[in-house]
Amino acid sequence: ATVIAGTAPALFSVRADVNEAIKEGGRSGGSGTHSHRLRGLLVMAQVALAMVALVGAGLFFRSFQNTIGIRPGFNLNNVSVSQFYLSYAGYSAQQQWDFCRKLRERLQAEPGVLGVTYSDVVPLGSPVGSAPWHQLEIEGYVPTRDEQMMIHRATVPPGYFEFMGIPLLEGREFTERDDEHAPQMQMIVNETFARRFFHGRDPIGRKVRMESSLATIVGLVKDSKYNSLVEAPLPFFYVPFRQWFRPGLNFSVFLRTAGDPLRMTPLLHRESLALNQDAVFTTRLMAEAATASLYPQKVAATLLSVVGLICVLLAAIGLYSLMSYAVSQRTQELGIRVALGAQPSDVRGLVVREGLKLMLPGLAAGAAAGILAAQLVSGMLIHVSPADPATFAAAALLLGLVGVAASYIPALRATRIEPMRALHC
Repeated sequence: ATVIAGTAPALFSVRADVNEAIKEGGRSGGSGTHSHRLRGLLVMAQVALAMVALVGAGLFFRSFQNTIGIRPGFNLNNVSVSQFYLSYAGYSAQQQWDFCRKLRERLQAEPGVLGVTYSDVVPLGSPVGSAPWHQLEIEGYVPTRDEQMMIHRATVPPGYFEFMGIPLLEGREFTERDDEHAPQMQMIVNETFARRFFHGRDPIGRKVRMESSLATIVGLVKDSKYNSLVEAPLPFFYVPFRQWFRPGLNFSVFLRTAGDPLRMTPLLHRESLALNQDAVFTTRLMAEAATASLYPQKVAATLLSVVGLICVLLAAIGLYSLMSYAVSQRTQELGIRVALGAQPSDVRGLVVREGLKLMLPGLAAGAAAGILAAQLVSGMLIHVSPADPATFAAAALLLGLVGVAASYIPALRATRIEPMRALHC
């Protein structure tokens, strides 16, 4: 960048026509209209880029703020999530069932513990699309030729929906009888599942084939968020932990307490090792898992905010430098104006208007480029239009104020020119 910045003026100087330069700049002592026009174009480009960066930062900031009002569909207050890896240690499904059941019984007996449950899926705690899925065949539903029938699911124990605060709309929750000895597997589906495959009709009692197993729908629960707070409603189903959990799967234990659940981590560690010496786990707050799903929007908002501020600073420096240089080159002209009776407000207005002439085309170009750039990332925006008028107006207003300030300082200095000193120049 340094080499280019130094080489470009040198090349223009070598190619300059001496006679033309004298005609353009000799009378006023200036450097000619060509170089002045080039500097003006650079300032316009800086303003346009600053406008694009500010618009992007504003859109992503508003988008990130909009996620605050999105409800996940379950209660994640005072809940910790501990991921266990007993399958990696070679334990069977039966051993892991027993471990989960006994650990829940031990923890629920402790003071301050409001509830315990477990599952092989952590809502909002896994990368998008990573939840287990199965190819389903649904009784009475004929999929279209290219329809995707791979539906995500979670294995959960009795009491899971009450613990999570997910309302049961029809049917029943799983019970202790829904185990490996039950004659048939049970299934609970969400609202979107019922709407898509049963067109609003009662899903209770319908049959669903999942791989080699035939399941009966026994319950309907309200929709919630599964992969991300900003995802569209998607079909989801649940099967009993005892009926479907397999070796090779890992599970997480959810612990709700009256206070900070992380304070119970030593207790969880002690009780887990008492049951199994290989019970290694990692713990985090469930609320942190939920906010992690918004990581792309948060990074974009932060990065563009920093870039936007740098661009505004560069545009301000560029405009100030150009206007300051222009004032110094017009010392003689401005002195004559003052000598002929020009008021300080007239001189300030003249200089500021020239600054705004550079700002306005840059703002217009930046707004057009900002609309095009916002369309490319519209999929990451949450409840905000890529052409949001408030964001564009705020960015233009901020840049406009910066431009006026950058022009006003040289304009103020221009009003202090002494006419006699200017004429002597």
